[in-house]
Amino acid sequence: MWHCKQCCLGQGGVQLGLMGFGLLLLLFSSVAGADSIALRWVPAASDARVEGYEVHYGLSSGVYGWSVTADDQGAATDRQEIDGLEPGQTYYFAVRSRGKSVAEVSAFSNEVSVEIPTWNEFLEIGEVSIDHEWRRVDLKRAYRDPVVVAKPLSANGSDPAVVCITDVDPTGFLVRVQEWDYLNQSHVTETVGYMVMERGRHQLDDGTWVEAGRLDTRRTDAFEKVDFADAFASPPVVFAAVTSVNGSDVVSTRVRRVGVNGFEVGLAEQEKNKPRHVTETIDYIALEISSGVMNGRRFEVGRTPEEVSHRVYTLAYQSAFNSPPVLIAGMQTVNGRNTASMRWHHKSSDAVDLWIEEERSKDAETAHKRESIGYFLIEPGN
Repeated sequence: MWHCKQCCLGQGGVQLGLMGFGLLLLLFSSVAGADSIALRWVPAASDARVEGYEVHYGLSSGVYGWSVTADDQGAATDRQEIDGLEPGQTYYFAVRSRGKSVAEVSAFSNEVSVEIPTWNEFLEIGEVSIDHEWRRVDLKRAYRDPVVVAKPLSANGSDPAVVCITDVDPTGFLVRVQEWDYLNQSHVTETVGYMVMERGRHQLDDGTWVEAGRLDTRRTDAFEKVDFADAFASPPVVFAAVTSVNGSDVVSTRVRRVGVNGFEVGLAEQEKNKPRHVTETIDYIALEISSGVMNGRRFEVGRTPEEVSHRVYTLAYQSAFNSPPVLIAGMQTVNGRNTASMRWHHKSSDAVDLWIEEERSKDAETAHKRESIGYFLIEPGN
């Protein structure tokens, strides 16, 4: 957890007599081995003696072994990014203003203390059993701005359905099975994997880059361009989920044109409905294709060829799992435009059966063109 205290400047000696200002932590983005934070404060721009500011920081309260100068806008400078911080360490920050002479400085502000998280503190993965009733998923730690995705459903029930998520807060979220509007909304218990990540761009211990983000859109049967914060070396896989319930009609997401710089995403209602929906929130997580071990748990991120349709497709894992892994998966293409979602069954330590399931609100036809599927697999953990 990070902690922030209000800060104000003092006076005395050769210190500048300045009005107080507050130091406020606005942005905290985690990157294992090279973490950075951005500090922001209210500048003392009304004092003509101020030329800029100094940010001092260290590993003990009141003991500042490092400092950086912040004066790109002179007295109006109000922020500074600090990088190269060590995951798992707690840092202490303070700011003071300075004049033309290096000896002409104000007193230090009060401290801001920040604990830099490791990868397993900004990422949580699990599996949950749900039916048509809302279920609360409590997270193992408190997040500042969690992004949540959960898909696809198992296939214990035969009626087409999607995963519905809402009420995301720092300690958990609500989730349930939601059948399409033309059905009776009563559904048997299914299993779904979920992933929660602090919003932002992160790097795992093995160098894998991931990005978690959010957008609001009302585009239905249409697509909105989403740009990544930074380019990936190669196209990642993208998992997207609606995390609000603003409209009364059931809605899901479709993703297409995933590239190194971004992707396109849109909403989809059942085929019988007119293509319009109120604005909803979409959370997304993008991961580089990779495999390895995270905190003792073997994982695999991959993408299938465009071969997954309404017919069962057996995904054979490239990694050797000791037990059936948690599965998160989603379509990466939109070759078939009919409203559809994914289902799975027969998940083992070696493979899982996947297929694309169209709903039948408009007609009984359920054949779907072949799509590419992105997937994330990880061994279960405590």
